[in-house]
Amino acid sequence: MKKALLVDTNFAAEPIFRALQKLEYRVVTVGARERDPLAMANKDYYHLDYSNVAELESLARRLDIDVIVPGCNDVSYAVCNEVAHKLSLPGFESPLAVSALHSKKLFRDLCSTLSIPAPKRYDSVEAAANSGGQIIVKPTDAFSGRGVEVLTAPDAKMLQQAMERSRGHSVSGTVLLEEYVEGDLYSYTAFLCEGEVVGAFHVAEFGSVNPFVVDTSFLVPAPKIERELLWSTNMMARELDIRSGLMHIQYIARDDSFWVIEPTRRCPGDLYSLLIEYSTGYPYAEAYICSFLERLLPPLHALKTRPTVRHTVTARNSGSLQALSIDTDVAITAWIPLATVGETLNPSPDGRVGVAFFSPEDELSRDALVQNLLEGTAFSLTYA
Repeated sequence: MKKALLVDTNFAAEPIFRALQKLEYRVVTVGARERDPLAMANKDYYHLDYSNVAELESLARRLDIDVIVPGCNDVSYAVCNEVAHKLSLPGFESPLAVSALHSKKLFRDLCSTLSIPAPKRYDSVEAAANSGGQIIVKPTDAFSGRGVEVLTAPDAKMLQQAMERSRGHSVSGTVLLEEYVEGDLYSYTAFLCEGEVVGAFHVAEFGSVNPFVVDTSFLVPAPKIERELLWSTNMMARELDIRSGLMHIQYIARDDSFWVIEPTRRCPGDLYSLLIEYSTGYPYAEAYICSFLERLLPPLHALKTRPTVRHTVTARNSGSLQALSIDTDVAITAWIPLATVGETLNPSPDGRVGVAFFSPEDELSRDALVQNLLEGTAFSLTYA
């Protein structure tokens, strides 16, 4: 039996774990959190801080693994890429391409080179202050909305203070100043074959607790700008010599315009894979791992969609969780608990209580449910 090293133990990677097992791989998981689901449930678990590339490489060599598979975070993808190149394992682009996609600054440079629409970047505090508009300050290498602030017509002092706060969330200590673009947030999750997009899904995304952290989402039809998104994705793949696998892009749309916010090559978190699977029947996690296993993608045609809403219940305040109440008649397809009674929760982007998948009868009931979720009336948390 071939061995796969899955570099993640978080709950979000469980569909990837199951997909590897389905394809008859012996799955070894690695991570530093011994209480994570894929650490506790998998007998082939190794306790290791996988951000240490040398130790991860040593483990992969010792186990004589056949494939290495990233989980649902950027660190996992970056270290897997490095180890894969050292061990000549399949499925990865060059380390430079990974940097171009995962560094917000380098990605803005790439968008400029390829004429891909993206928010305007300011290279100095003075330029941002003189713009007179809304400015978003964010770390170049953080995630889950950490260190992100939006300022309206800030002066140089306000920007400097926001940049200092933002740097505290950056591994490299660098931040980005950009125009803040108003519009609706979406993700475009596309699968590549021979360097071209062969199938994609569009998802509407919302933040009910933290505007910079997606916690509510559902599948939507292809928008008018799909051709432009397809062109942009293919251009990125061509420029970076990416031949296969996933390209997941967040973008903001307004009217017939769009702005690319950020891309990633790893599987999105919070069980995004199950949102696609419940909505269309498509085995998203299996498709994600195909490039690392050198397998053909499952067919992407003739998919039938059904209304499905994903919502991550998240704490708005700090406190000890005592109870969770649900106030909706919409059927719940699945509930994945992430916290227990008595557990101390912190506000978003931490403090996730669980992930719910709903099955509304139609789009009207879906939209009503989403409105309730965004208003915070579908769930309520009780604290001690």
